[in-house]
Amino acid sequence: ELLDQLALLRAQLNKSVHEFDVILSPKRTKGFKWTVNIEHATLKALKDSIHPALENDGAVFNVVCDSGKYSPRNDQVLCEMLRLLISKNNLKITVFIETPSKAFSDWTLGSVCQLFSLSAETEDPTLAVFPLFSCGSIEPSQEVFKNLMLELNSRLDITPINLISIEVTKSIYVYSYLLAGANNFKGVFEVRPQKNLSGPNGHGPVDFTIDLRRTAKTVGVTEVKKDNFVKGVVQCAVQLESSLSNRKRKANELEENPTVGKVFGIVTDAEKFYFMECSLDEQE
Repeated sequence: ELLDQLALLRAQLNKSVHEFDVILSPKRTKGFKWTVNIEHATLKALKDSIHPALENDGAVFNVVCDSGKYSPRNDQVLCEMLRLLISKNNLKITVFIETPSKAFSDWTLGSVCQLFSLSAETEDPTLAVFPLFSCGSIEPSQEVFKNLMLELNSRLDITPINLISIEVTKSIYVYSYLLAGANNFKGVFEVRPQKNLSGPNGHGPVDFTIDLRRTAKTVGVTEVKKDNFVKGVVQCAVQLESSLSNRKRKANELEENPTVGKVFGIVTDAEKFYFMECSLDEQE
């Protein structure tokens, strides 16, 4: 039996073309079988096998299997890794896709569709690719509502707002709404302007975050836009993912509090408000 195993291993090593079972994380497509000549394998070929759109997005790969973790950054190292996997008879691998972090403002709708596996049948997608999110509501306390109206009327008298107002002016009004929302839950939340967020796919300051006072974890992100709501949704989506990825995913937290695995976003021009939700699924 040992001789048979050695003969099988020798045959594997002498063969150049092999088939690997590839599992992706985060999942952009379903797992697939990758047939490759291990003497001529390239990172570009691997990217094309995963998704043609990855060709120019700067994605890098980390490979994990039973024998360890590998980080091929050029074709030569990739080929060496594949030969080693064959020698260890590791034909099932998990490929972790990592996109070098860039500024939130550098993201486009097309690249966000790729990042979150949002179905887009055209090269010029619209916001319709996002699944519909219906958020709930609660009755505000009368005291909080009264104070909000007084504050907004005072701002209108001193700092008028109109269609041509710049984002800074609109932000002044948005802050009043966020403050009222936080005051509706005394001692639970705090509003932080221009907080810096950094995640695996994006970094930079955000207009406002709503943080849990007790843990300082960000549970809400607000992006203020003068008029470009598409750009606002794109930025907010990556900001939400960055916020969520920074949390410690403890199983007992997820079981005790279902909101731990969620973060919410607002994109607004101080008149229209779009709400978003980003949540952890079983894998990511």
